[in-house]
Amino acid sequence: FKDQLLFVKELVPGLKKVAILYNPGEDNSRAAVAELKNIMAELDLVLIDIAVSKSTDIPQGVMKATQEAGAIFIANDNLVASSFESLVRIANAKKIPVFASDIMLVKRGALGMRGIDYHQTGQQAGMQVCQILKGVDIKDIPVSHPTDLKLYLNRKAAKVVGISFPEDMLKSADKVFPIKPAQEKESSAS
Repeated sequence: FKDQLLFVKELVPGLKKVAILYNPGEDNSRAAVAELKNIMAELDLVLIDIAVSKSTDIPQGVMKATQEAGAIFIANDNLVASSFESLVRIANAKKIPVFASDIMLVKRGALGMRGIDYHQTGQQAGMQVCQILKGVDIKDIPVSHPTDLKLYLNRKAAKVVGISFPEDMLKSADKVFPIKPAQEKESSAS
């Protein structure tokens, strides 16, 4: 999360408060909030955590977030992801940028993310499974974490909330949405 939050701070200068909507019924979401509190304190940010237990809670949660924070960050939360477009619509109307830790949410309207690529993580896990199938004892396979962070940006989302990506950031991005026809040809060729 630290790299993701540094990315958010880079794009929203002077940011003091970041809201997160999360489902307290998801263990992964509760764990993310706990970790984010520590990281945000280290980065001199205040976390506004907003619990939503059902999709009908999300619009009210987003309204609260837009009143109290300068940006919204969405960790990997299934409930929030299922209503993501409505979240983005409300945040965009209030000119509050939405950032996500999931690549697919950038395509669906988040301004951007710097983080792991699930495809790459799956390949990494597959390599470990291959080692196990070849007879390597699990205790002899070191725990590994993704090392190659990806940068995904959404120009349309940035324009809506009045943020401009620096040119060097656009050039270094792994993917920029919406994809233009020329980019799509390059993407399919690689």
